[in-house]
Amino acid sequence: MTEFTYFPTLPNPPDDPADDVAGMQTNAGSINGIIPVDHIGFNVINGGQHKQITFNQDASYVPIPPVSPPVLFTDTVAGLPQLKFFSGDAAHSANQYVVGVANNTPGSTFLLGGIIVKWFTVTFTGSFQVFTFAGVGVAAFPNNAFAASVTAGSIFTVGYNALGSTSITILHSNAVTPITTAVIVIGN
Repeated sequence: MTEFTYFPTLPNPPDDPADDVAGMQTNAGSINGIIPVDHIGFNVINGGQHKQITFNQDASYVPIPPVSPPVLFTDTVAGLPQLKFFSGDAAHSANQYVVGVANNTPGSTFLLGGIIVKWFTVTFTGSFQVFTFAGVGVAAFPNNAFAASVTAGSIFTVGYNALGSTSITILHSNAVTPITTAVIVIGN
């Protein structure tokens, strides 16, 4: 990573300008060098606009909700940097990130634009069962659940008939045989 030297006390008003020239040239060079790292540089069309955003990978800068204004940042999860966005209270941001790192591990992610996707697997016997999101390891949706996909690798029919911000009712065509279903729910 590039390091930019900067002398914040230069120019120093009581100094003879000739005494501060070397430091002021260093400052000007650092400003001229730091701007084009992620921005379009000086003296060109669209100068100052972002070309990209590069996040610091040396540390994790996870804000603590409530967050205002919104914050876009990276967090290291399972050894990999993950792009995250917090806006408002924890229910609308931090609680919506649950990393499913292994097969059949529940997870949840907050997508830009306010969409939240949750996934989990459940096993049950009976023609239907209500599962709360908290009960399967993910937070409730802060507002609404829009749609779900319920699948099972079996000959039985599965689906859902009730979907809310805190729970889903899963249907099963065979009330006797235990069934494991994979569930994906989208909401906000």
